[in-house]
Amino acid sequence: MALLRVLWEHEQQGQSQFIIATHSPILLGYPKAHIYHYLATLLPSSHPVHQTSSHTLSLQAFAIDYGWIPQQHNQLVAYAKLLQGYRLVILGSGDENPKNGEIPSIRELQTMLPTTKWYGYISIGINHGESDYSYLAIEKRIQEWKQLHVNGMLLDCAGPSYGTSEARRAWAMNAVHLAGMHVLMNAFTPQS
Repeated sequence: MALLRVLWEHEQQGQSQFIIATHSPILLGYPKAHIYHYLATLLPSSHPVHQTSSHTLSLQAFAIDYGWIPQQHNQLVAYAKLLQGYRLVILGSGDENPKNGEIPSIRELQTMLPTTKWYGYISIGINHGESDYSYLAIEKRIQEWKQLHVNGMLLDCAGPSYGTSEARRAWAMNAVHLAGMHVLMNAFTPQS
């Protein structure tokens, strides 16, 4: 977050340009950021990245909420004002749990921000401190997120650096699609 502040401060001066190689969805979600398909030079011509008509994508700002969602109405209204500029909001791990006291607040936020796309979060990694959820546990979380009417899922820790096999990643992505939702994936390495 400190880096985002530095980027913003330099942007306000109007005389800065940053080229950043990153996997960070937070940095990639910076307003007016552009993704350049540098992979086009590294991948075979049959790879889907070569099928795009342009080598840049403009991103709109999105937010990842790793914190607590306010439960008091006046705090929730203030929180909604903070989120209203984001086209997409990714809710945090555990927010999908039916025992979570934040679910009424999430539903109220969705009502306050009807044009916002909402995504759930599941880590599918198996090492480096990740939960190593079974396929059944991942499926359960997907269904819990679906009950919250999210539009998609961020599948985090989805690459080999977190012990996630290609088969596990493909299964999780397919399970989300079968539930009728979109997928964002953080796999850490471009090869994933």
